[in-house]
Amino acid sequence: MIKLQRSGFDEYAIEPGQKKYYLSDDVVVFLNLVETIARMRDVRIFMLGNPADIYTNPYFVYFNLSVPYNTDIKLFKNNLILVQYMYNKEYREAKRKTKLGQIVEGTTFGNYAIENKQLYENNTFIEKKLKSSRFTFAFIYNGETFGVWFDFKVGKIFVSTDYDPNTSYIFACTLEDHKPNTLLLSVSKQYTCWKNFIQNYKLGNVRFENQKIKIICNELIRTLISI
Repeated sequence: MIKLQRSGFDEYAIEPGQKKYYLSDDVVVFLNLVETIARMRDVRIFMLGNPADIYTNPYFVYFNLSVPYNTDIKLFKNNLILVQYMYNKEYREAKRKTKLGQIVEGTTFGNYAIENKQLYENNTFIEKKLKSSRFTFAFIYNGETFGVWFDFKVGKIFVSTDYDPNTSYIFACTLEDHKPNTLLLSVSKQYTCWKNFIQNYKLGNVRFENQKIKIICNELIRTLISI
């Protein structure tokens, strides 16, 4: 049995907003490495990381994985992929008693550093779109399409997994997402719909139907502002 460890020093996961990024095809590059080493042999791979963010983690997206919060282990792909959520009560109690633990107790970072909860997860701006919302445009992120809905009645914009498949305005966030009848995200600032979306995001008028959409949109906004 061959053991491989995918690691950037001590963790493979990259936190949102950092100036280092996953490769655009990070999973495929790694799988090619595994294929080169393993060939017809079975291998065991360990990938370690804190739960800073799983929604934009390419490995969770590629294999459709999720964190087993109600237990410690969850299996995927015919039990070939195991995701373990570590919970050590003694360790957490000891960490809570340290000086830093006492300082961050009850804060978002404290929940992350001590309770091992996702650092960037909170319910701010999480809201389901209303029936009065009207579809405006869509974007594709890592193969998944999201719809942007404007609601002039309440003065909000909602981002949802619902979208109009017949729309002429579908923006691809990466080259891999780019297909016929899509527009690359790099040209988005030429379109009024994106200008309005970014402006309303800055004003706090954008709502997201779940945490995954919220974190993806936060990443997109950082990209768009830097373009």
